[in-house]
Amino acid sequence: MDKEELRSLIDEVDSQLLVLLNRRASLVIELWKLKKAQNLPLYDHAREERVRDKACKVNKGPLTASAVIHLFQCIIEQSRLVAALQLDLDE
Repeated sequence: MDKEELRSLIDEVDSQLLVLLNRRASLVIELWKLKKAQNLPLYDHAREERVRDKACKVNKGPLTASAVIHLFQCIIEQSRLVAALQLDLDE
């Protein structure tokens, strides 16, 4: 494969990642709405740790465990921000 073919494949993966990240964020928004309606805490640190731990366990590389933890921490933080914003907008 040449450079342009590889870049094209990377662009496709990036588009797929974006679809999945937005789907995840939408699910977090729905979960927070449910938790809010049931007067449950929105933030669950233990759950977030389990998500990161599970991601590390299923990771087959070449990403390191440290990279996976960092990526998932960013995903979780951004999902929380989007959900919080959405709940504020809905009020």
